[in-house]
Amino acid sequence: MKYLVTISLLFISIIAYCQQGNLTTIKLKTGLETEVKVLSIEKNKMTIEKAGGANAVITADVIESIDGMSYEDFLLGFQNGTSNTTNFPLNEAGEIEYTEVVQVDGVSANELYVRAKEWLALTFVSSKSVIQLEDKEAGKIIGKGISEIFASPFSGERTYSYGYIEFTLEIQVKEGRCKYKISNISHDFGEQSNGLGGSMVSLRDLLAEPKPSLGLVVPNKKMWGIIRNASDKEIKGIINSFKEKITSKSDRSSDDW
Repeated sequence: MKYLVTISLLFISIIAYCQQGNLTTIKLKTGLETEVKVLSIEKNKMTIEKAGGANAVITADVIESIDGMSYEDFLLGFQNGTSNTTNFPLNEAGEIEYTEVVQVDGVSANELYVRAKEWLALTFVSSKSVIQLEDKEAGKIIGKGISEIFASPFSGERTYSYGYIEFTLEIQVKEGRCKYKISNISHDFGEQSNGLGGSMVSLRDLLAEPKPSLGLVVPNKKMWGIIRNASDKEIKGIINSFKEKITSKSDRSSDDW
């Protein structure tokens, strides 16, 4: 079960860490972990500034991970102007959209509709998650989903809440196949404290780029990168859960009582 961390001092420490911005955690294949400033990065090597101010060159083959990512993923993010980033799937309008047709051979549209309904009921229990359209004859369900996202900004397995993602989920079923589409995705911190007597302010649009602000505590590039990665991971988890349910035979033996 996921728990929301609401202790202000803890959240202040997370903000302070993330607002260092240019500090990056490198884990070597020897197990050594250290925080450095990345000065430049190429395909096979990177130049860093160590804690004492001295520069050093590290080759890619000795690096296990950078901020929890592979060398290649970090390289891409660094070249795009931000680390901890992800490549979201985009539709023709340039908006984030996850969609796929799932083949379920030999299963009727009616059975797929029932499976989809069961999955929705068990997955989205928040009062803020609502079904906006149900049309069994057309085999279509449209709803608004909300899901809390978690990530670990430090080394170790402990995770913290980074707010919520809200999205539109559309499911269509036909004989032997169904289609899902997750779109209109946005981020919200909810009531999370910024440690300064107010609430964190989200950029909402996951494709937006952080900019300096006056009087508002908004995520910088590093924190926004963490939020992007966590959002992508959460959505993919939702998709995997749906695909597992929709392709598995429903067990209604408990209905016989």
